Amino acid sequence: MVIEIMRESNNGIVALDPLREKSLFEILKEKWKKIGIEDYYDDLEKMLGIDIDKYLLTKFFGDHAKRFKNRPIVWHVLSDSKDLNFFVLHHTWSGDKLLLIKSQYLSNAKSILNDILSSETDEKKRSEISDKLREIDRMEKKIDSLLTDGYDPKVDDGVAKNLAYLQKYDLVNGKPLSDDMVKKMAE
Repeated sequence: MVIEIMRESNNGIVALDPLREKSLFEILKEKWKKIGIEDYYDDLEKMLGIDIDKYLLTKFFGDHAKRFKNRPIVWHVLSDSKDLNFFVLHHTWSGDKLLLIKSQYLSNAKSILNDILSSETDEKKRSEISDKLREIDRMEKKIDSLLTDGYDPKVDDGVAKNLAYLQKYDLVNGKPLSDDMVKKMAE
């Protein structure tokens, strides 16, 4: 159903972080309700052994990559601290989508966090927000470096070639491709 949601999104990108209007998990719950399986939510969590929201953030991509023999069609793009998380669909992926993550999603997150920071008085919370803002800046710099180095993904180049660059720049969750494959594909 995640792939279905990805295909329905207008740009092939779904943010997993709470700054978005609806998280992927909330969209999943709405879909489950529409098809009448919302009552099985607890059963699914028991079967997975983890909260579904947590599963999406920590285990979905690894399971998906295994299912697709390390050539996943949904990629988990994330920041170093894993505070910024996006699922992107390979079939719609391009350099423009990477710019969209930066200009729309990261920019919106930065704006929201700056608004919160301007009125926050608790020093601990201010520090946490400042850390998140620095994380956004680091992710933006990685995206800039990747694009400056000539990353120009094309769907016809295949999953491995397009994903290798994201893995090389530590912008994808885990290591779906071997180090040798990344070296070969991201030259």
